[in-house]
Amino acid sequence: MFLWGTGGATSSSNKDWFSQYGWIITLVLSIIFLTAFIIVVILLVKVKREENNTNRLENANAYVEAFGGKENIVSAEAKSSRLVVVLNDYDKINEEELNKLGLDSLIKSTNKITFIVGEKASEIAKELTK
Repeated sequence: MFLWGTGGATSSSNKDWFSQYGWIITLVLSIIFLTAFIIVVILLVKVKREENNTNRLENANAYVEAFGGKENIVSAEAKSSRLVVVLNDYDKINEEELNKLGLDSLIKSTNKITFIVGEKASEIAKELTK
């Protein structure tokens, strides 16, 4: 039996305490560090989403202005990686600004303009039709 403060008398079992129970300490510390890491990752993802929401609102206004204002947009629809926009007056669009916003290319047809925008097409369409 081990008694604390026995004046230096130690047995061989007392010397092996860490080798017997060290795995428990290692396991507990590993769980604590893993939990802390997961919490940090979750918080970083949450902050990034909040930043994206703020940027999305700013970008929505920029898209509306580049398309000639809210009154110029008749409809907007996302089709895969394309954004199909019907406008009242096609002369009011600012192609240079749309390129800065990330619209890759545009295809003009008689009653609509199709922009290739990639995976953000549905987001842009939702913002334009609000």
